[in-house]
Amino acid sequence: MSLFQLLVFASLQVAGASVPAPAQTGMNCVLDRLAPQERRELGDRLLANQPMSDKDEALLDRINGDCTGQLGLTDPEKGDALLGVLSSLIVERSGAALADVGIPPAVIDTWFDGQSTDLRSDLERPVPDTETDARIDSLLATMEKNGVSTETTRQQAHLVVLYLRSRSLLYRLEHGLSLDEHLPPPR
Repeated sequence: MSLFQLLVFASLQVAGASVPAPAQTGMNCVLDRLAPQERRELGDRLLANQPMSDKDEALLDRINGDCTGQLGLTDPEKGDALLGVLSSLIVERSGAALADVGIPPAVIDTWFDGQSTDLRSDLERPVPDTETDARIDSLLATMEKNGVSTETTRQQAHLVVLYLRSRSLLYRLEHGLSLDEHLPPPR
């Protein structure tokens, strides 16, 4: 880290500003360099669970390499940045698809943001069935309260789950947690 970077970092800390985690900074760099149409097309292919073309992989590899190289990220941080890009694209496109069928992503975001740090940071952690059922009931209640029927939510469960999983990965990046680590189960 250069002297200038250290001074900027220190001044941000003193000012109380939030400094993004390195992988999140890399992710933002890549997303900023993708054209809106590239983001949309890549996101739609991810949403459709289609394999990436060689052209898409080359584009992402090039941009991710440029961004993460300039930032001096480690190999794990580079991987996390790329996973963050893919998660962001999925959130964008699944959010648009949900809105198209009458499920405002903001309602899902409100529910997600109201959950515990453990849940938001590790949505994939195995939990007892009773906890899973409680999460589903809580989400369905939030949706109903905001005018989205349980039937509609259940019909679009695949999109809702995809959206939430991607939001959880992005939450991890925002808080400097590696995407390949899971938090220990609660005691």
